[in-house]
Amino acid sequence: MNKYKTINTKEFYDNLIHSGMFFEFFPELTGDWNVDKIIILKDHNEDV
Repeated sequence: MNKYKTINTKEFYDNLIHSGMFFEFFPELTGDWNVDKIIILKDHNEDV
């Protein structure tokens, strides 16, 4: 199961950050795309 399915691009990531709900949904992430994209994109690749 890919819990990061909705945030597969920086644009979607930034939209979620600006919504104020980012850490409600993903408290394990940092809020820094350059750090989190490693986790997010790794999860996407494992689903393929």
